[in-house]
Amino acid sequence: MNDKEKKIPIRKCVVSGERYPKVDMLRIVSLRGGPIRIDLTGKAPGRGCYVYPDPENYHKLIKSKASQVAKALKKPISEQELEYLKNNLLQAFDEKKFRKKYTKPVAIRIRKEDLEKLNQAS
Repeated sequence: MNDKEKKIPIRKCVVSGERYPKVDMLRIVSLRGGPIRIDLTGKAPGRGCYVYPDPENYHKLIKSKASQVAKALKKPISEQELEYLKNNLLQAFDEKKFRKKYTKPVAIRIRKEDLEKLNQAS
């Protein structure tokens, strides 16, 4: 391997058991002494596990009541945390797929007149 070649970190999906590049994965983290949260940055402190952003994985995860996540995080998952995952995981999958290609924040400019038209239409 060349000195200039970077090694791509690989992580295992706790739901499917398949391995993917870390950048493609969504991290679920157990905050120290706190609740389970979805970590889009992959840098939050605490114990984490990875899920590949695929709707099939979402359905498997919810069907099993997130038992794979609980085992990986070494922590039981409460009903509130399960509801949090149900409500936010698909949205996080979509956001992760978008962020994967565009790592920098996106700024959208809109004219004031267009914004007023949008507000009136809503």
